[in-house]
Amino acid sequence: MHMPPPVHGAAMVGKYIHDSQVINNAFECHYLNLALAKDLNDIGKGGIKKLKDFYKLLMQIRKQVKSIKPQLCYVTPNAKGGAFYKDFFVVMLLKMMKQKVMVHYHNKGVATRQDKTSFLTIYSTGDSSKT
Repeated sequence: MHMPPPVHGAAMVGKYIHDSQVINNAFECHYLNLALAKDLNDIGKGGIKKLKDFYKLLMQIRKQVKSIKPQLCYVTPNAKGGAFYKDFFVVMLLKMMKQKVMVHYHNKGVATRQDKTSFLTIYSTGDSSKT
């Protein structure tokens, strides 16, 4: 999930989940921060460094999944922009690794795109009930 920095709504929800004693006492949790942006000015910008960081993130996810063998992967993807596609690849990697994935959108970008067939298809790809 996304966690600060940068500080924004979805990242703060991620931090709340990460820091929750209720959640961490009820489940054996392992966390990976999906954020590639380091500050608010970095959001929405691409570049070679972010591409390299994304590759490292995918390798870290692959390594963690093989090591931990989680029962469920909870992913909080962005609903729009380049980060949407980045998170889509994360979900697809997890599905290729035969993981059950729970997708939880925190932002309102879905509402602005849910009528577009291409986005609806991609949004539903993360539906763990279809695994």
